[in-house]
Amino acid sequence: MKMSKKHCDKLKQSWIGRYDDKPNPLLGRKLSDKHIRALTGPRPHTRGKNAPNWRGGITKQDRLERLRFQRTIQKQVFKRDDYTCQFCGERGGKLQVDHIQPWAEYVEGRFDMDNCRTLCMECHYKITFGRPMPSEIKSWGHNLKEVI
Repeated sequence: MKMSKKHCDKLKQSWIGRYDDKPNPLLGRKLSDKHIRALTGPRPHTRGKNAPNWRGGITKQDRLERLRFQRTIQKQVFKRDDYTCQFCGERGGKLQVDHIQPWAEYVEGRFDMDNCRTLCMECHYKITFGRPMPSEIKSWGHNLKEVI
């Protein structure tokens, strides 16, 4: 990655005097171009297996299925239902796809359009838990999508 001289100079100046309240060994020092490139360039040493949160490349199957559902079926269900909650009739807002037969219990129906319906966040909460959504909850659900 090649940086312009102007960008390098600007970056060098941003490091000078950054920590005025704490002793800093860099205070007043100019950074070399090599050091600047190391700070701003790509960091392949922190990706994949070298990332600090790496846990063997294992993503739970349920998470992968939910991502696949969001990328494929979710948009189709919203479009079919005309971006309208099938319970209260509100159009737009914070919409979610509800599985009529539960996601966890009816595995073969997860990607079945006939098992899905569009609900607003409040109605989805009410159907799932049998009570109105508390006012302190701002967001709930796996596949929240705000549609205007």
